[in-house]
Amino acid sequence: MRGPRTNPDGCDVLSFASMQRGGVSGNPFASFDEFHVNRQALSLFLPVGDLMGIFGWRGAKEDKRSARQLLGREPSEFPDGRVPLYVCPLCGDLGCGAISVKVSFQDGCVVWSEFGRQALGSELSIMEDPIRDLWFQREVYESTLSSYF
Repeated sequence: MRGPRTNPDGCDVLSFASMQRGGVSGNPFASFDEFHVNRQALSLFLPVGDLMGIFGWRGAKEDKRSARQLLGREPSEFPDGRVPLYVCPLCGDLGCGAISVKVSFQDGCVVWSEFGRQALGSELSIMEDPIRDLWFQREVYESTLSSYF
């Protein structure tokens, strides 16, 4: 499996970096906060296409809701409980499609697995060339996402 390089201690580290994107007609929000895992942009390992990361452009209320979903403190908008990571850059609507992930909590860790593409009302499509599961130390993960509260 492919994915971000693993840290020597075996735990992945989540961070964010402000990114600029262009070329999406009608989107006044050309910057967003890109997911980084072990200092590498997550989008390098996923077929995001025109989709944009969920943080940094949809407003504080949406950022907080997304962070709470990734922390397991609020239910996802997807009926199967998966959490969106990348969404439509024009409207952020899950009906347009998203890249989502299964988020689980095990032994003091948060695990992202089964990366896939889905839209509200459509079936999930697990990626054919998946990246490896990502394991984050829960305390550090929660601290990183708390910046969106």
